[in-house]
Amino acid sequence: MTSPYARTPRGRNRAAGAGAGAGRSRVARIGARRPDLRFPLPERFGERLAGQDIAGLERRAKYLIATLSSGEDLVMPWA
Repeated sequence: MTSPYARTPRGRNRAAGAGAGAGRSRVARIGARRPDLRFPLPERFGERLAGQDIAGLERRAKYLIATLSSGEDLVMPWA
């Protein structure tokens, strides 16, 4: 039985809306702003991502996951 007062998680709606508009988005540039990360970013991280198309965008828990044209996934905190 479904309650007439059931609420949809707001984050899911935002992610779905962002994914709908991101169908043909391209990563122009990316940079690391925090040199003190627990795990360092891979070598040439920004160079690998520059020019990639974003094929899909979804949300899982506290993270946005962008599927790139190279087949890789870019995981970003949802904040």
